[in-house]
Amino acid sequence: MRGLAISVFAALVFAACAPAEQKRTPADIGIDMPSDFPDWLQENYTERVLVFHDYAPMNGGVAFVGDSITEDGDWDSLYPGVLVRNYGISGDTTIGLERRLSQIFAARPAKIFLLIGTNDLGNQGDAPAEVAANYAHTLARLRAGLPEAAIFIQSVLPRQQAHAAAVADLNRRLSALAAVQGVAYIDIHTAFATPTGALDPAVTMDGLHLNASGYARWRAEIEPLVRAP
Repeated sequence: MRGLAISVFAALVFAACAPAEQKRTPADIGIDMPSDFPDWLQENYTERVLVFHDYAPMNGGVAFVGDSITEDGDWDSLYPGVLVRNYGISGDTTIGLERRLSQIFAARPAKIFLLIGTNDLGNQGDAPAEVAANYAHTLARLRAGLPEAAIFIQSVLPRQQAHAAAVADLNRRLSALAAVQGVAYIDIHTAFATPTGALDPAVTMDGLHLNASGYARWRAEIEPLVRAP
């Protein structure tokens, strides 16, 4: 019995002294998280890109790509019977999205619905012209990497009143960009905006993110395009 006790004790000591298994990071899978990504959202960013990395290719279907407004959408429930996948990450920006485009390429969706840019304006204070330039680079890469995919640029949604002018400016630039790049532009902003350009209080809990009514309204705006062959 004494020998058994010693063996158990030794095993416990070894386990305690053994180096802890290192968690994977975005860098381990070739993704460089932006250095200015908010500290409190970095863990979620890491978890999301690692999950995306382990997905099998879609080889069709619809990819919803964007920030928290996309991530919070229950797209499977919103579009039953449609192959959908949620590539939203809370806090993401046009720069952050570009750094993880390889995961969208690997998925090979038939359609891509983009909604990105509000964090560039609100969190980082970037000028609409700068955000649109970033968007243009991302869009060019998407078109080159997935030439057969149908790409839909969705207008940035309204948010708090203080950002109304910047959001409107960015959306004008995104509409022009879509025309130049030959992709579809969907104005979902109008359906969500008050007369002053803020987000309709009926569809939000904080002036930025959507509630269930907001997602139902969004679904109604784009459903024909999502379900079209």
